[in-house]
Amino acid sequence: MSATPPVAEKAGDSPVIRGVKQGEARLVLWPITDPAKKHQFSGELDKVRVYGFIKERKDNPSQKFVTLSAKGAGPDGGYTQVAIGNPVNTRADGSDVYFDSLVFHLADDETLGARLTKTCSDEMQKSLGFTSPRVARPPKPAADAAAATKEEEAADSAPAP
Repeated sequence: MSATPPVAEKAGDSPVIRGVKQGEARLVLWPITDPAKKHQFSGELDKVRVYGFIKERKDNPSQKFVTLSAKGAGPDGGYTQVAIGNPVNTRADGSDVYFDSLVFHLADDETLGARLTKTCSDEMQKSLGFTSPRVARPPKPAADAAAATKEEEAADSAPAP
């Protein structure tokens, strides 16, 4: 993956959602600002070009989720859903919630945690289905902070589709 935004975006735009696992950028999404487009994001999931859509639950339209689709992933060569992401608004274990995390369920029964980047606007954060504004995360211990910075740098330097 690259730090270069997909064709639909201006050069220099930063990703708004990033998923890193074991130090490798697995998911990078940039916002789509063209109102004529049906999707709200474009980017890469495991080096495959994906398009992201914010959707509402049919039984409860106030609850939102994100679907990621890839062209050519299906048997007919059309678009196929490859992941579904849900905002983390509560935790069953009672731990703190920062209203900046999403959990993506990938097609192969794997989960991938992702976070909003600093460039994600408050308006976009709300449109993703978060029930409260972001809460600042506590500072990490020095060793953890250095590792996190390395992961973020790897994600930022990943090539775009």
